[in-house]
Amino acid sequence: MSERNQGETFDDFDTMTDRLVSEITYYIEVYGLKPVKISFIGHSLGNIIIRSAITRPEMKPYLCKLHTFLSLSGPHLGTLYNSSGLVNMGMWFMQKWMKSGSLLQLAMKDASDLRQTFLYKLSQKSGLEHFRNILLFGSS
Repeated sequence: MSERNQGETFDDFDTMTDRLVSEITYYIEVYGLKPVKISFIGHSLGNIIIRSAITRPEMKPYLCKLHTFLSLSGPHLGTLYNSSGLVNMGMWFMQKWMKSGSLLQLAMKDASDLRQTFLYKLSQKSGLEHFRNILLFGSS
């Protein structure tokens, strides 16, 4: 279980991705592991961090070993088109109060041009095709 992003989920996704990639590579190197299969289970924002992590150059040696990606309630499409006024108000408040980079990125408001937002750029990158199994679970 990843620990480096616990309590830091208001940081931007690039920062959280750096921490996850560092944690994965550190763990593999320190314990002298030679993984045959690598699977990820993500929840909520963790899914975005995982998707971002597998696009990083440091993860290239492990792409051929990716096996299963299990996504639980991942906001893969962001919150730009969320229809709940209550949720939108809560997210706006949290973003302003906590100065949350991740919430700003989820709302696709981290750039004036949508094509320059973190989530849009992530959607254009390869990565998920390396998994043998992809399971997405969520609710509407």
